Amino acid sequence: MNRLRTITLQEKTILVVDYAGCKEEEMLELAAKAKAWIITGEKGKLVISRYSNMYITPRFVRFFENETNEVKPYLLRNALIGLNEPKKLILKAFNFFMGTDFRAFDTEQEALAYLIDAPVEEQTSSVFDSV
Repeated sequence: MNRLRTITLQEKTILVVDYAGCKEEEMLELAAKAKAWIITGEKGKLVISRYSNMYITPRFVRFFENETNEVKPYLLRNALIGLNEPKKLILKAFNFFMGTDFRAFDTEQEALAYLIDAPVEEQTSSVFDSV
């Protein structure tokens, strides 16, 4: 299963990162690959990530703390789905301490609309289905 890929939605390129069901080592490897893609090339990147059926470990949070300042200038918007209430609290604290504006959404449709800053017209199935 390819957990990292790009899609084009309404002429906008979006990095799709699927952490769903991952264990810590796989999450860290995937996060490192996502970081490498984000900091390559131009700024203004859009990212959607799914965090369902997995645990946010302290080591995973530390990775993001250490890498955020390098990645932040390249991100235009970062949308997260699949967060339960504890994960949303972790995100809120992370945003506060790191000065980021990563946003959690209850649905993929809402997240994609936020990323492209427009209603989603083209999507028929989940962007994660073929990840």
